[in-house]
Amino acid sequence: MTNQTIAKELGMDPRSLERESLKTYLEKQLHLVEGELFSLSIKYGIKDFDEFNRKVLAGKIHEDENWEDYFKFENLEAKRDKILKILNSL
Repeated sequence: MTNQTIAKELGMDPRSLERESLKTYLEKQLHLVEGELFSLSIKYGIKDFDEFNRKVLAGKIHEDENWEDYFKFENLEAKRDKILKILNSL
């Protein structure tokens, strides 16, 4: 089925259906990213990547032992920011 067919079946404008579908998808992705960020925050007792980085620089968290989480945290925050930017533009 095409978007136009689905929109017609639902009595919606195809552009509205696409926008709402995209918004729903992005909100779901945002929820997943924020869940992973929350898990990392709890694991290290921090609230954001900047605090994680400060603890690494202070030697309270060892980057060599936690390098995967270090990059994961940074990438998740970047992904969250991109998703929020796109959501705000819809």
